[in-house]
Amino acid sequence: IAPPISAAEVPEVPVPAPERKSAVGLTRKALVEQHLEQAWEDGFRTYEQLMNYVELATGKSCSKKVISAWKKSRETHTEVTAA
Repeated sequence: IAPPISAAEVPEVPVPAPERKSAVGLTRKALVEQHLEQAWEDGFRTYEQLMNYVELATGKSCSKKVISAWKKSRETHTEVTAA
């Protein structure tokens, strides 16, 4: 058994800065909206289904607040193009 390590001996692990853009150059918001749109086209409608879809596609889920805002902007966009 190794001897205990004091706090002074533990190296400080740098915390990476959050990335603002994905590998393809999209912001997180744009990437999430893209996946939400695809999930909607695939028939997913509930918050849980949409959050799971985004998590599977990006490795990180999104909030209900983000989905709600996306739905509202989508409804507004749909109304404008239908008029």
